[in-house]
Amino acid sequence: MAQSRAGQDGPFDRRFVRLGDAARARSKQIALVPGAAVPTLALDLPAGVAGHAREQIARRQLQDRMGLTAKAVDMRPLTHAGAGGWQTALISDPGQVAGWRSQAGQVRGLLPDYLALPTSVGLWTIARSGDSICVRFGPEDGFSAPAPLALAQIGARLQDAAARPKVILQLGPPLDTLAERARTHDIPVVSKPGDVARAGGIAAPKVLGFGEMTCDLMRDPALTRTRLRRTIRAWALPVVLGALTAGLWVAADTVETQSLIEERRSIAQATEGIVRARFVPEGPILDVRAQVSQAMERMTAAASPSQPTETALDLFARASPVLQASGSVLEQVSSADGLRLDLEVQVADFAAADALQDALAAGEMQVTLVEARVTEQGGGVRAALQLRSEARE
Repeated sequence: MAQSRAGQDGPFDRRFVRLGDAARARSKQIALVPGAAVPTLALDLPAGVAGHAREQIARRQLQDRMGLTAKAVDMRPLTHAGAGGWQTALISDPGQVAGWRSQAGQVRGLLPDYLALPTSVGLWTIARSGDSICVRFGPEDGFSAPAPLALAQIGARLQDAAARPKVILQLGPPLDTLAERARTHDIPVVSKPGDVARAGGIAAPKVLGFGEMTCDLMRDPALTRTRLRRTIRAWALPVVLGALTAGLWVAADTVETQSLIEERRSIAQATEGIVRARFVPEGPILDVRAQVSQAMERMTAAASPSQPTETALDLFARASPVLQASGSVLEQVSSADGLRLDLEVQVADFAAADALQDALAAGEMQVTLVEARVTEQGGGVRAALQLRSEARE
């Protein structure tokens, strides 16, 4: 490749300089290396993967295709600005890239020459420079090669109707062969970037407008990853300690919960054993409290056969005047054994429920307030009472 300053006798503007002239370059210029040494490779990468994971998949595909290990090849994604995910990568020799860096000096960046060409979607930019041709097949593809090889690749690409451009921008000395082939496919060829939009109805071409600087060969991806790992390590210990603390708390909470479950199961089994042995020897145990209460009443009655027993009907007859005087509403009356009277009444509030209990107890009845709760409509309190006859001497 020629070693003259770019922008004076080549297709590139003055922000670029050939690598051979980098020693005389200004600090804001970008050095260009031969594009033939940094080819692009199209990959087949999944749409849902990004970042370092996407790069790892690309490296595995590269190794499968070319048999090159990660240390034997320098791979850089060619990221089209605004695209959902890159599918093209630049491939180069790490040793050669290191040599370019040492030769580049204080330039702003280091790029293959074809990435310095202006481009846009639907545009091919083709530039002759010395004995080689630089080609940019849109934002995500390009190459540099000797003229015969480059023209052969361009001709092969033109045979694919889906790949043909809407406009071809030719920079530098004209290529008659290219013009003839483009004319065959009715593709307009222009020599100025300002004529592209007019000729093909596409966006005007831009230089370095599609993320080309992400492929800067001066930047060492391995060094960037090393710095990132060091940054992550600095945060790793607090994060790990926090995660460990949270894990220990969860484990302790789980152990305590399991212990409570086991204790509850043990208490339930012990309770059922006592009830089965003392109160309900046969049949299912459905309601421990109710069944034990009934069994105790039967046992109490059996232990005092000489005492006169008042029936539930008698209790209801004595309780009715008290219920009527209290203004409560009787909703349900029942008796499980004929001796105990179960009442459900609705009163104005909890104080009225307590007053009703006291009034019934004053009538020589054992009164138990089983439950008192606010009604569903919120208009009063529903109370459940149990009445028994008091033992008489």
